[in-house]
Amino acid sequence: MHSEIFPDPQVAQRLRDDFRVIQVDLAGSLEVTDFDGSIATEKATARAWGVNFTPTLIFLPAQVPPGLTARQAALAVLPGSPSAPVLAEVMDWVRAGGELSGRTLKEVLSPPQSAN
Repeated sequence: MHSEIFPDPQVAQRLRDDFRVIQVDLAGSLEVTDFDGSIATEKATARAWGVNFTPTLIFLPAQVPPGLTARQAALAVLPGSPSAPVLAEVMDWVRAGGELSGRTLKEVLSPPQSAN
């Protein structure tokens, strides 16, 4: 992700312009303050957010509504490493409001089939 996907021009520009990236180490011991104000290690926070492997990208709204976990508030959760074009498409979808844009994440991730 760091060497191939994030530096790709179609992803890098979107990251700079529209997103704040926060990296959490699944085995990390740094303290993280969660949305509810609780403090835990990176490892415990990742577990609480349902992240079991890397990479997992979680796209959150600018403001997480009170009482919701990161997973509940997420506009999109992408386990695995998407290609740069797919990630760019997801980022555009998130920027457009996620499902409020009239498309589901599944639709974004499943390109239309060509007619034969």
